[in-house]
Amino acid sequence: MPESKPTAFVSRRFVPNDVVDAICGILAPDIVCKPATDLKLRPIPQTILDRIRNADLLVAIITKGGDSCWIQNELGMAYALGKPILVFYEASVPTDGFAPMVSEYVTFDPKRLSVLIKDKERLIQGIQGAVAQGRVHQQEMNAFAEQRNLGVVGVYPDRKDAFLHFREHWDAERESIHIVASTLEGFLKFAGDPGHELIEDRIRNGCAVQVLLTHPAFLKFRARNENVKESWIRDQLSQTLDQLRSLADSGPGRLEVRCFKAAPTCFAIITTSHMLVNPYPYMRTAYSCFALVARKTSRGDDIYHVYHDYHFQRPWEESEPLADRAQTGTGKTKQRPNNEVHRISHPRRVRKR
Repeated sequence: MPESKPTAFVSRRFVPNDVVDAICGILAPDIVCKPATDLKLRPIPQTILDRIRNADLLVAIITKGGDSCWIQNELGMAYALGKPILVFYEASVPTDGFAPMVSEYVTFDPKRLSVLIKDKERLIQGIQGAVAQGRVHQQEMNAFAEQRNLGVVGVYPDRKDAFLHFREHWDAERESIHIVASTLEGFLKFAGDPGHELIEDRIRNGCAVQVLLTHPAFLKFRARNENVKESWIRDQLSQTLDQLRSLADSGPGRLEVRCFKAAPTCFAIITTSHMLVNPYPYMRTAYSCFALVARKTSRGDDIYHVYHDYHFQRPWEESEPLADRAQTGTGKTKQRPNNEVHRISHPRRVRKR
């Protein structure tokens, strides 16, 4: 879809209509000028501000009898909004008041307006270039605003960098933490500390920690994507489970561990106020790729709520509980036979016939 033609709010005061029509005619049809004729020269600051905000640029026409503080105010509004400013001013009108804010200014003689046509091509090209830059900037600002509305705090090149900024929320959490991961092996790489030690610290501070791991039957998908041996990832999971079992009496918090039957798609750490999200790309480990930190907002469709609901809570409810010491809390622990724990860590393989 082609870009629409730039629109200009025309700022003028007591300027003869024939002068306004001539200048707007020179800019047409490349620039669509919109003089504020319906304002009837009454000061309506908010209406003017809205119109300048909705225009691509401001065109000001200043004559000897038409200069006023209102034009200066409109120039200031446009400048503050980052809009390109084109000023046509009558010869002998001083430019000291507006020159620092103006993108381009052109002197004219009211009796010889036709000579401005010589400058048309240069003015149009300059305006179009400035408007294009302004539109890109506005799109970026709109995108940033929408990201903030969705709760984005920051986007980082990898999980390690993201966790450095997320660490304060991890350390401050006293209520609950949810972790979605294939194993905890990556914690040492991006956090600098073993995952089970970080979790133990939170449990000792009263946190309820829920860890949702990848079901052993689906580790092959991660192995295939990362081009590593499945046995290597199984060893990681086995070690993770052993480490988590050792935290059964870490209290006063609580630890629960479950396995979800699906290929890993996104690593996540969720506190009651913030979350770290790190997608799993094909053919590369997740912790070496970009990650973002998002905060909880009042919106139900923000990143926090969507990932908390669909990437943790619902899978958690459909996952298999790890029925051994790892999910018991403080106080009484529930011991299970060693052979059953072994089967949880290392799923029984079906013999080939």
